[in-house]
Amino acid sequence: MLKPADLASRADMKLGLLTVSPSRRAVKGPAGEAHLEPRVMQVFVLLLESGDRVVTRTEIFEQCWGGAMVGDDNINRAIAAIRKVVDEVAPCAVEVETIPRTGYRLVGAVFDKRNGDSGGPGEASRSRAAELVEQGRQALREELPEGHQHAITVLEETVRLEPGNAEAWGLLALAWRNAVEHGPPDRTSAAVSECQAAARSALALDPANGDAHAALAKLWPIFGDWLAAEQRLRAVLRIAPGNVVAISALGTLLQSVGRVRESARFSSLSAELDPMSPIYQFRKTFGLWCTGRLEEADRTIDRALRLWPRHPALWNTRALMFALTDRPHAALAMIDDSEGLPRGMPESAVANWRSSLKALASGSRADIEAAMTGAIDRLARSPAVAVNSICIATKLGDLDAAFTMADAYLLRRGPHVGVLRSGPDQLPLTDQRWQMTMMLFIPATAPMRCDSRFMPLCEDMGMADYWRASRTQPDFLAGSA
Repeated sequence: MLKPADLASRADMKLGLLTVSPSRRAVKGPAGEAHLEPRVMQVFVLLLESGDRVVTRTEIFEQCWGGAMVGDDNINRAIAAIRKVVDEVAPCAVEVETIPRTGYRLVGAVFDKRNGDSGGPGEASRSRAAELVEQGRQALREELPEGHQHAITVLEETVRLEPGNAEAWGLLALAWRNAVEHGPPDRTSAAVSECQAAARSALALDPANGDAHAALAKLWPIFGDWLAAEQRLRAVLRIAPGNVVAISALGTLLQSVGRVRESARFSSLSAELDPMSPIYQFRKTFGLWCTGRLEEADRTIDRALRLWPRHPALWNTRALMFALTDRPHAALAMIDDSEGLPRGMPESAVANWRSSLKALASGSRADIEAAMTGAIDRLARSPAVAVNSICIATKLGDLDAAFTMADAYLLRRGPHVGVLRSGPDQLPLTDQRWQMTMMLFIPATAPMRCDSRFMPLCEDMGMADYWRASRTQPDFLAGSA
């Protein structure tokens, strides 16, 4: 029998993203920590220590209630409480499966009991490998530069332990692919080779490994190559229809070529498939905003920021939405909250934000000129500043500045062209290191799309060629955005 007092002697248990501490009656995951009542924790521990074995209701009564005559409602409430807490702190980490008329078992988790009962070297190695895979997957979800290296480290250790682990090889290919985009220039060529090698290893073991296919499909920048990139991603989804990496990437691509409503559907789906990825929440927010569902977008980004309050992509999206939907004072409050700024946000980026928001709040010509002069001056050092600045310039009514920055950033022409790689004073944001065009098709840049210079810009980028070759139209030409 498992008594309440026994909980104090039980070691913590790890299930992928979930940590269960019986002694503290705590359950911790990426979304926070929650506590269970003693009896509920007894039931949870019994299920955990049974692995994937079915635990009968009779056994639960005997082990957790000492065989006392209690009603089925007691077990039902305990199971419901376990499910609720797990869903709150680490959705999808583990599921309590009901076996009709029999009992329950845990599914979908890696059980690492950490109590010295390893079950032998082979089992210990498999357990360690599974834990490392979860660590690598979580690092990839964050899409931060330091996370890519962590993912590479733990996944390389995984494939050393289990050379036949196709899942780990596929994730390693994705990690190296991200290093191609975000890593130092002198490592780009080597990262490409590592990505291709890891993908080959995954596909040799599992020809349908979606992550390996997605890594290869995403290996090259999509700017100016939209049609081929779309074909690559759709080919991945024919092989692995549920691959969330390819689904999200296709959503980004469609937004980048003005197919906004299609993009929003893919971005929403990726967030549903992997709700614990801040990047997919950012892209879902973007899609909601761009399709006119601002209140829903606000709720989505606010929920995400409660989980990842200092993630740069989420923070930037929240601030930009405030700035471009007539709420500059709310964005200024974010800037003034120094403890809430993304880690590593350069002072120059803070100053640029403050200047832009001051212009949006006051509307004075002097403030607008100062903000736009500063943004244009920064282009040569940090080209990716153009992504936000083009939107803000359009909102301020300075279309000349918006097109000047678009020419420099997207076409590399004019007096303000800088290096392709962002400088050290640029906050690292996903989807901006390689030239992106998503900002050209958001609500705030509608005046640009109505300007006579916009279609020549699209022709010069090759985007108009994409529309013709793919026999598609951007929403703004089709009259739906």
